[in-house]
Amino acid sequence: MRPNLERIDLASIGVVAAMAAATAYTALYGPEGAVPLHMDLSGTIDRWGTRAEVAWVMALVTVLTAGIAFYCAHVKRDRRTAEHAARSPRGFMAGRILALVAPACAMLLIATLTYGGLEPGESQAPMSRLMMGGISLLFLVIGAFLGKTAPNAFVGLRTYWSLTSRLAWDKSNRLAGRLFFGIGLIGLLARPSRRRRSACRS
Repeated sequence: MRPNLERIDLASIGVVAAMAAATAYTALYGPEGAVPLHMDLSGTIDRWGTRAEVAWVMALVTVLTAGIAFYCAHVKRDRRTAEHAARSPRGFMAGRILALVAPACAMLLIATLTYGGLEPGESQAPMSRLMMGGISLLFLVIGAFLGKTAPNAFVGLRTYWSLTSRLAWDKSNRLAGRLFFGIGLIGLLARPSRRRRSACRS
């Protein structure tokens, strides 16, 4: 008997499989020299390590993503929790998509830093732009969906007041959605550009 897999389940399997493959490739064939491991708030790399350390981080992200995806699939099918998911199918689906997109973006950032060819002492401006742009886009996506979610037990600004009043839920999540969207937009506009960088040098 085949399991009843939905598109989001297949997407989850595909994302986790791709993350596992990237982890294995990095562990076996990653760069031999020093690779970036951590960036500070300004986008400057402040810690370097080996490909084995990077592979461990990627493995941790992969395991967490797989665990969250399995839990969400279990919630949708378990009789005790399926009712809560059915109350807000859009919100639950948005949460599942976000639970895939966020770690996938994190994995993409790790891979970009690992295979970007940067070395200690080299200019890190391109990585700074990439990091700020990726985080800002994530905030934009969250803000665009947050204000449209109905009350649910998984996604949104869940407080005592918002869960006991539909009006409070709508107003608080719409405000949070606007704030997230605004922060993402400001981040995209404020990220360092090549023109500004070259103008400062001249």
